[in-house]
Amino acid sequence: MLFLATLLLVAVSVVMVYSASAVWAFKRFNQPYLFLTKQAMWAALGIAVLRVIMKIDYRHYRQPAVIWTIVGITSSA
Repeated sequence: MLFLATLLLVAVSVVMVYSASAVWAFKRFNQPYLFLTKQAMWAALGIAVLRVIMKIDYRHYRQPAVIWTIVGITSSA
């Protein structure tokens, strides 16, 4: 259920990016789908990473080494 809700939110966000930027992208770059394709590619990459992470047992994420590695990666970005 949670995965389906996530997919729905991703799909809605891609549509919102298109509706908010299509006219501007057409006027500026003469490509109305420019930001739609960029957003869709990042969304597809995110969903692929999500699928990989879902395959790993959640108990593995409890280990302090995993927690601090993730904290370090996200805080350095």
